[in-house]
Amino acid sequence: MCLLTSTKIFEWEGIGRFSLVANIGASLQDTRYDELGYKGSLYAKMVFLTYSTLFNIDQGAAKTRPYQSGYTEQTQSIFLVV
Repeated sequence: MCLLTSTKIFEWEGIGRFSLVANIGASLQDTRYDELGYKGSLYAKMVFLTYSTLFNIDQGAAKTRPYQSGYTEQTQSIFLVV
């Protein structure tokens, strides 16, 4: 983010003294997200100590494939206030 402020003072006969203030700025926000993983058939394994089932991707299955995905978002802004 960048911000610039400027002040100018004027003095006119009959009107008096007054000032003009200006703010000028810019902002840039860049968000990136990358993901690597596998998708495919689930492999179920019974855990006897907790009486629950753990599910994981069966990496030996024929349908299991690696995948890569990502997300990018960029916001650009400029502003001026007088």
